[in-house]
Amino acid sequence: MAILDDDYTYISPEDQSGLHPTPRVNATWISTGKWAVFLSVLGFIIVGFIALLSVAAGTVIKTFTSLLSAQYPLLEVIKPLLDYLALLMLPILTVFFFIYYYHIRFASGIQKALRYNDQALFAASWRNLRNYFRIYGIVMIIFVVLYLVVMILALGMEGVAQPVSPLD
Repeated sequence: MAILDDDYTYISPEDQSGLHPTPRVNATWISTGKWAVFLSVLGFIIVGFIALLSVAAGTVIKTFTSLLSAQYPLLEVIKPLLDYLALLMLPILTVFFFIYYYHIRFASGIQKALRYNDQALFAASWRNLRNYFRIYGIVMIIFVVLYLVVMILALGMEGVAQPVSPLD
């Protein structure tokens, strides 16, 4: 069976302190940095669109709830929250802004570190990637827990949200 990545370089025992990336590894890191810049810029754009949509959606949903509140009395309970939809989205969007902020700091840092052969900047960029994954992981755990709570509440409120029949 052939080795998939056979780009190894012999390092003498006296030079074995630290990492010694090969040119192929450097090229992979540069490519990773470019993709990380692209994905983080895309993330910033998505956060901006969600911020705009949350402001617009609040007014649209509020209009629909006023039209349908006679059929669905539960909407009267939710209606005051819709007035503050943009403010409710602000903490979530702030967290996602910082997620993409750490991602772009990693991307630009890894590119500069490889360009200027700067070990301190290289280490700092990997710390930014660690922070990116740390915050992202925490957010995903929170979303999974909230999803489970909403599902349990929805199953518990199954009979409450039935429309009111005009014949009753």
